Amino acid sequence: MKHLVTFASLFTSVGTLFCCALPALFVMLGAGASFASLTNQIPQLLWLGEHKTAVFIVGGFFLSLGLILPKIFPPPMVCDLDGNPCAETKSWSQ
Repeated sequence: MKHLVTFASLFTSVGTLFCCALPALFVMLGAGASFASLTNQIPQLLWLGEHKTAVFIVGGFFLSLGLILPKIFPPPMVCDLDGNPCAETKSWSQ
């Protein structure tokens, strides 16, 4: 389940990137025509722009779920072999 949520949050984040962040970056750098030709070659990118509200909602949901899921189902605790107590190493990693 955790891997599925991680993949979904990555996929929806990339959708948000293509929807809004990359066009703004290309226009800011003066390469708006390059992005226009990219959307001409890959017209499926226009669908992301037309449905940006749904892309943001789904992306935010999966990113939030990816943040909350490790707190609900924490990964198994692995300790060092050289005698360090688990609680001490856990506090260091946090």
